[in-house]
Amino acid sequence: MKKIFVSTIIAMMAMVCSENIATAAETQGQAAEISNVAQKKEMKNKKETKVLKLSANIHCKDCAKKIQENIGFEKGVVGLEVSVEERTATITYNPAKTDVVTLLAAMRKIGFPATIIEQ
Repeated sequence: MKKIFVSTIIAMMAMVCSENIATAAETQGQAAEISNVAQKKEMKNKKETKVLKLSANIHCKDCAKKIQENIGFEKGVVGLEVSVEERTATITYNPAKTDVVTLLAAMRKIGFPATIIEQ
């Protein structure tokens, strides 16, 4: 009888322990999932800004308008300011969606080759 009683208690303790382990693993999995969602959200909201020195062929407001209309709608671009006087374009973009190499290629494609001004 003692053996059955002890065996029953040990079996019950094993069940409780396995439930605790399963609950802990589930909680850890949920925490990892929340962390992944937070990281994705952070990347989605991250922004970088680069100042580009434009080629000499930008000379009027129509040139600036052409840049704004074409580059402003590139995937990932969230802000764009063009200065004809300084021959610069300040681009703010989401690095999760685009990169500066892609933006430079787009500038070159519309006829305004540019280089990055180190900040």
